[in-house]
Amino acid sequence: MKRNALVAACAIAVLGVLLVGLPWIQAYWDYSSGSGYLWTEEGNKIQFVYVDKTHFDAYKTALWCDKSLSITAHNGALFCNDEKIRFPHGKNVALVCAPNDILFVELDGDYLIERGGGGGVTYIFGEMPHFKKQYKGMIDLSKVKNDEVIKDEWSLFILSCSQSDDKE
Repeated sequence: MKRNALVAACAIAVLGVLLVGLPWIQAYWDYSSGSGYLWTEEGNKIQFVYVDKTHFDAYKTALWCDKSLSITAHNGALFCNDEKIRFPHGKNVALVCAPNDILFVELDGDYLIERGGGGGVTYIFGEMPHFKKQYKGMIDLSKVKNDEVIKDEWSLFILSCSQSDDKE
């Protein structure tokens, strides 16, 4: 009798993990990304790529203009020439001048264009809740420039872009 109760308790625990735990794990690791051209400044085409978790806030983006750089998103992280970009705590934007020359800044949600969607993970109790205030997408560079929130870093970045064009 005790053995049957133990087997039933184990079966319920395993079923609970499968029906509740695994979807929460999937929601934690699920992310979205986007990429494209953000702006042209002083003849430099500024490219971007961003990643963000679909259910939790974990937004990161990288901007670059050097054509020799390859910046990609994979499994919720950003990579420059196949090396992971390690964002310091509190920073969510990387201005990539070169693989070993990255300026990190922080932009709050006011400077990010909200994207649609958000992804969904369904489990036994319905749709997985989203713990986000907004679905962040690309940077609203016009607003960033008008408010001059990263003026010094932006100037250094554009100077680096101009110098990378001189090398070609």
